[in-house]
Amino acid sequence: TPQNLNLAVKRGDSFGADIEFTENGEPLDITGWTLFLTIKTNIDDADGSAVIAVNVTNHVDAVNGISYIEASATAVNSLTGNFYYDIQYKDDSGRIKTIISGVVTFDKDVTRRTS
Repeated sequence: TPQNLNLAVKRGDSFGADIEFTENGEPLDITGWTLFLTIKTNIDDADGSAVIAVNVTNHVDAVNGISYIEASATAVNSLTGNFYYDIQYKDDSGRIKTIISGVVTFDKDVTRRTS
């Protein structure tokens, strides 16, 4: 069952998650898996209309089930307000599953410089 989690993020901050895949407490080999992070203005928008769509196929440690997925600070720099998001995976057999979903609110930040 996917976790439903609403988040608050400052505009211009990186938005990401460390993800560890296990089964019965043991790491899963995620070699060949793809992770998807999708952020949309409206939940019914087509994926092609997503404000952010990130795919990860190179994992931190695939054999031990460790990955990281992120929307960069640059990608979220112009976002403010409420958006729908989810993180899904497609395993090496083609099965697709949602890990987490919810609403992410991007609040205005004070500091806009990056150097």
